[in-house]
Order: sequence, then structure tokens, then C-alpha cells
Amino acid sequence: MTSLSTDLVVGVDGSEASITALIWTARMAGEYHRSLRVVYAVDEVPVAYPHAVSMYADVQRLTRECGRRVLQQAQEAAAEVAPGLTVKVVFRPERPAVALRDESAYAGLLILGTPGLRRLGRILLGSVSVALAAQGECPAAFVRPHAGDDAPPVDGPVVVGVDATPVGEEAIVLAFEEASWRRAPLVAVHCWREAFLPSVFKEGGWTMDTQAIEEHERELLAQ
Repeated sequence: MTSLSTDLVVGVDGSEASITALIWTARMAGEYHRSLRVVYAVDEVPVAYPHAVSMYADVQRLTRECGRRVLQQAQEAAAEVAPGLTVKVVFRPERPAVALRDESAYAGLLILGTPGLRRLGRILLGSVSVALAAQGECPAAFVRPHAGDDAPPVDGPVVVGVDATPVGEEAIVLAFEEASWRRAPLVAVHCWREAFLPSVFKEGGWTMDTQAIEEHERELLAQ
């Protein structure tokens, strides 16, 4: 992570999911006493689009007006949730994934709204979410929709996955900070997959010591 700021950055696009993420972020920024940076990014209309040359300026103007409107609404929503919060709004005429990845280099936390998970899958919907989870330069939070009002859940532990890697250690530090701030219990989870090992050992005529493997993994978790 190369973040140089403690600002919270949230990407908005006018959707219900992004507004939910904005409200979640504004509340956090207000309680953390951090600034909030709201980013609206949209790629420019390609000139190759049929008849785009004659209407290019009008399309760009309408795109910017839409962006300003979304940012104004976001600013008003943040002020309602956290009065007195310092809110900066930014319009970036770029692909959202590129713009937000650049923003992540100067953010303490990057937040996006997501419509949720596939009914039978495990992948977050949205290429922007996937790209930033893999390439962002600061911690990222993906706010899923929830039933009821706009308030996120207030009960429950902070859960962190640990794997004994340097990146995993950074995740642990962040998890401790979040648990401390939220006054919530912290649950550390370590898991591994060994489905392929039995067939490999069988092929080599070896005996796999599953107990020794489990003891080793428990040592990693204890650390």
C-alpha cells in the first residue's frame, strides 16, 4: 500500500448502490474525523461513434452536467449524514477503473457500492470492483445493499483472513484498527485447500500427515 493520505474516497455514479456506499462512507468519515473525497468518473464518448463528430461537444457537455448533478446530490447527502464534514467533489473524464485506481494512490480507504454477489457465484458484480480489489493502492471496502434503512449493520465482529504473508499482515493491522474503532470483537480466520494433495501423495506412494499440516496451520493462525 502506498497511500499518502487519510482521506476516504468513494466512487459515485448516481446509482442506488453508490448512494448507499456514500452514506456509509460519510458516516465513517464523520466519526473518524477525516475528509471525504467523492469521485465521479465517466469515459469520454469515442469519436468513432456514428455521427459523434457533429454532436461530440454536446455529448461532452451533457456528460459533464450529469456528473456535476450526481456530485451535487452526493455532496448534499453527505452533509445531511455528517454535518460539518469536509467534502471534496471530483469529476474525472476517464474510465472509472483507471480514475479510481489513480485516486487510491492518495487515499486512506477507497469505497465502492456493489449490487451484491451473484446468486450462485462468488464474484463481485462489476468490472470496476474486481479491478480495484486487485490493483488498488490502498485498502478497499465494497458496500453491499442491505434491507431496511440506509444505516449499515452495527453489530457483529470484524473478520480478517490471515495467511502469513506481508499483505496479510497489513490486513491484520487494518482489522485491529477497525475492531478498535467499532468496539467490536475481532475474528481471525485461516483456511487452506488440500484437495489436490491426497492424489499427489497417492501417486508418489507417500502417506500424508494431515495432523502435522493442521498443527502447522494453527501455529500460523496463533501468530
